[in-house]
Amino acid sequence: MKDYLKRLTARPSKASVAWWWILRIITAYYFIMSLKEGLHISVPIQLGMSLAAMFGWEICQAAPKKSFLRIISPVYQNISATLLFITAVFGKYLDVYYRVPYLETVLQFIFGGFTVFVGYEIACALSIRDKYSCTKAMHFWVAFGIGFMAINALELFEFAFDQLLGLFTGIPGNSQNWSAALAEGTVRQQSFIPSLDPGRWPLMDIMADIILGTASAFIALLIINLRPYRLRGKYKYDMDFGDEDAAKKQFKTVNGEKK
Repeated sequence: MKDYLKRLTARPSKASVAWWWILRIITAYYFIMSLKEGLHISVPIQLGMSLAAMFGWEICQAAPKKSFLRIISPVYQNISATLLFITAVFGKYLDVYYRVPYLETVLQFIFGGFTVFVGYEIACALSIRDKYSCTKAMHFWVAFGIGFMAINALELFEFAFDQLLGLFTGIPGNSQNWSAALAEGTVRQQSFIPSLDPGRWPLMDIMADIILGTASAFIALLIINLRPYRLRGKYKYDMDFGDEDAAKKQFKTVNGEKK
């Protein structure tokens, strides 16, 4: 436990930790409020799942010593926690998606690029753990593959969530925005891809999410290609955005070496 707590305080900045807890406390508050207000069960479920996911980096640090998950930078939880907060609190609880045009479109675009950066982190973390150096191109395409998988996995999750919720409660959720009736008369009728037939509106919404996420993934891949910030040569990976001392210490910790 002592070593675990030390890992939690060694790498993230105080500002990052403070930001995480601000988002967690607010999300927990709205989670409790959704239960008190008796909202549709999908609302507290999404708030609760998002709250749990906001502890993603801390969960990774509890992984076994040889796990690559320990190497992933805490910087990425700043972005993931913020995205989870916006989608759960503003999107689901406050229903802002139906009042702010293209808000979900913008978030989907950001998510697509973010997943590629996470994929790049995973590819480099595996190289660090295994002391194995591969070409830059291999890192980049592994990153894109993981990102593209995550983009589609999100749509699959939303579909499964709505279906299972409807099966067990009789009232399906609308995380996939499949109901054109709910969107009628709101800004949600505006889709990134115009629907020639109202009956195809849900399909247009789903395909727009996939297309935007993929486009953003290619842009992220280009950025990483121009500035491969983790790669410093064979067996030399910068793990904390230029902090070489922190990188060396973490490398030794992951590989079970004495400092």
